[in-house]
Amino acid sequence: MQKQRGYIYRAGDWWYIKYRDTVVDTDRSSSTFNQTVRKQLVRQLVPVAPEDQRLKRPPESVLAEAEKFLRPLNEGSLTPQSTQALGQFVENVYFPHAAQQKRASTLKTDRNRWNTHLKARLVNVRLREFRTVTGEKLIADIARQNDLSKATLKQLKSLLSAIFKHAKRQGFIDGVNPMQDVSIPKARKSEPTYAYSLDEVNRMFAVLDERSAAVVAVAGFSGLRRSEIQGLRWTNYDGATLRVERSVWEGVVDDTKTQASNESVPVIRALARRLDKYRESLRNRRPEAPMFAASNGQPLRLNNILRSCILPALNRCEHCHEEEAGHDEAQAGHEYERDASLPAWHGWHAFRRGLATNLHSLGVDDHTIKAILRHSSVTVTQRSYIKSLPKHSIDAMNTFDSSIAEVVHKRDIDSAGDEKQLLN
Repeated sequence: MQKQRGYIYRAGDWWYIKYRDTVVDTDRSSSTFNQTVRKQLVRQLVPVAPEDQRLKRPPESVLAEAEKFLRPLNEGSLTPQSTQALGQFVENVYFPHAAQQKRASTLKTDRNRWNTHLKARLVNVRLREFRTVTGEKLIADIARQNDLSKATLKQLKSLLSAIFKHAKRQGFIDGVNPMQDVSIPKARKSEPTYAYSLDEVNRMFAVLDERSAAVVAVAGFSGLRRSEIQGLRWTNYDGATLRVERSVWEGVVDDTKTQASNESVPVIRALARRLDKYRESLRNRRPEAPMFAASNGQPLRLNNILRSCILPALNRCEHCHEEEAGHDEAQAGHEYERDASLPAWHGWHAFRRGLATNLHSLGVDDHTIKAILRHSSVTVTQRSYIKSLPKHSIDAMNTFDSSIAEVVHKRDIDSAGDEKQLLN
């Protein structure tokens, strides 16, 4: 096959190359839709250098850049599939694959990240044209234009890396994953996470209705994730343990987050009392029924009970104890001011962190806490869930403080002895 050299021309401040390539036709109105066709294409090559402003024909440096660009085409190392636009690949290939592999919550999060920060920037970029420098500039631009944390930028890079990894596995591209060496620019730190104290959980019980209190008790005393609580059935509770078998997220029944998550957790007496009392109040006590059910008998979405029951109970006016939503300033004769004696809401996951922190404060070792939370690694427990200073660090500093006190005490005694000798 004869090697093509392309036609290089100048337009404005850029050099362009016109060339031919075998591509997948993406025009749905075409008779060759989704088939490989030979097309003439144009690509922006390099900007015109200041010293070449008067040139009409490309200098050697531009010819070398053109040869570099055409080399994979001439060597036949590129496939027609790699000409597919990244947006089309993500929507038609990657997300359908991810839907079969990932949990519903993870898939929705990935779709939100793609739609919010990536799609508009990448929808027309061809797979084969995306290079490491493309990813580097992309992440830097997103960081500059948005107030995102470093953790969020890492998650965007991870999503793109997964997309190109799948493209490579499916034969759309070859070579190194272009996101592999992309760096993460300097960005703000993530907001600190929160862990409910035992006192905050108990103060919630004092103002919540029985069902809401039972939900909070499961969250605070078992450490189950929101989706796992929604997936509980009465068959999972035997009075001594809660067996985690499934998760329910946005009405979608799924497996647990990890294999380690699919375990039983111990039920303390305080939790058992609340669950037993709550169950006695129910009409439907069938073993296979959801532990927390909506009016239609389906698993309750906890954010619904959060909005309807929990937040109204926690956000009452300090002066008249009215709910914030129904507070009428003119009728009450005062402005709404939240009752600071009531614990503030910090999210469902704060109960899970709170359990880890409360157990740690009581002297429970980290490996046991890891087992209760069903983490795959104790490092996750220590890094992200225990929000207090480790006991051994406090003990070490107390020992250090005692040593300093002994040195100071000895110095004072020695100084007093020297002073006595001088007086004598």
